[in-house]
Amino acid sequence: MLVAGCKPSPGPYQTAFANLVSRADRVVLVEHSHAYDYIYADYENWSKQEGVKLNSFPEKVYRTLDLDPQQKQRLISAVEATDPKSSKGASACTFEAHHRLEFYVAGKRVNQVEVCFQCGEIEWASEIGGREPDAMVQSLAQFVNSVGYPAKRDWMKMVKAATSK
Repeated sequence: MLVAGCKPSPGPYQTAFANLVSRADRVVLVEHSHAYDYIYADYENWSKQEGVKLNSFPEKVYRTLDLDPQQKQRLISAVEATDPKSSKGASACTFEAHHRLEFYVAGKRVNQVEVCFQCGEIEWASEIGGREPDAMVQSLAQFVNSVGYPAKRDWMKMVKAATSK
């Protein structure tokens, strides 16, 4: 039972996520392209080709941000404050992540999470345990927006600009 004004305690997923951020020496936010950006940006050309493999499109990293200690703490707070209720159903859209958080310990990447703000899905390189709360993507969107990495952008325009250089 929740008392009015009290936040629910973090669930196992939020605790594992927050612990990963805490123990990481370095957390890097990466804003990058997705293979579909290339296809959508030049659909007339790509729609005529058969057997196009998504892994044939190189990832373009637009920018990265090494989180400072205050940003790491804000990320932990956002993760822990997410309502732990989980009743997530399957998404009807295609996973097209444009944001990634990379976690490093002693100079080695120990895990990473890709986030698709379009469909509201999260994919971990290595599962962290627990069940992802419905509101986690919204919490992460608020965090990335707060550090100047908008959750939604014109990704096709960005890949066009990046590939024309």
